Amino acid sequence: MHLHTAGGSRCARVEPEEIVRIYGECGYDALTVTNHWNRKIAFDYFSGSKSEKTEKYLAGYRAVKELAKDMRVFFGMELALGNDYYSPTNFRACELLIYGIVPEEFYDCAFELIEFDYAALKKFASERGWLIYQAHPYRERSKRVKSAYLDGLEVYNNNPRHFNRNASAKARAEKYSLLEVGGSDFHQPEDVGAGVVFDAEIFNERELVRALKNGAYKIINEKS
Repeated sequence: MHLHTAGGSRCARVEPEEIVRIYGECGYDALTVTNHWNRKIAFDYFSGSKSEKTEKYLAGYRAVKELAKDMRVFFGMELALGNDYYSPTNFRACELLIYGIVPEEFYDCAFELIEFDYAALKKFASERGWLIYQAHPYRERSKRVKSAYLDGLEVYNNNPRHFNRNASAKARAEKYSLLEVGGSDFHQPEDVGAGVVFDAEIFNERELVRALKNGAYKIINEKS
């Protein structure tokens, strides 16, 4: 539910081929690729025209999908609005996991998304049937988004190089009746070890949204 590919996210270190091997050996039957998308990545990390930048962003997802013959692969993203992305000088960052979006939709609105404020994004996403979760909301340097602008929270984040305070995220989700999700936040091989077990098979992004809304799943982590 939270995975980054080398080349798609500048902080990721694992190529699509190795990702497919690692998760396959661990028994996963589906992956959601959520590479970072923010103003710095859009304008500095990828070169070329806006169309070329968008294609380069989508390449990581497409490579995993093509290689994962025995797994379903869904598209998602980890989005930061405006200047809210993590950087050495930004101490109040925020990242949002978007589920339900498909590549064609992203292609049409990629550069519009990063310029939204939170209220505008929520309206835009709701009209299209997407879900917005704040990723690792209690991680060091993270600011919290108002619950009105979210559908859910990532209540379990498995990244071992950060202080995620997952219990605080879980408590906030319960307090405000927000949906819950958990994920590996995979950047390096040791990050594998979290996700979601659904009650029924999921075949596409729309079915993923329905299952998340219905609560028909269990969050797993390295202790499960």
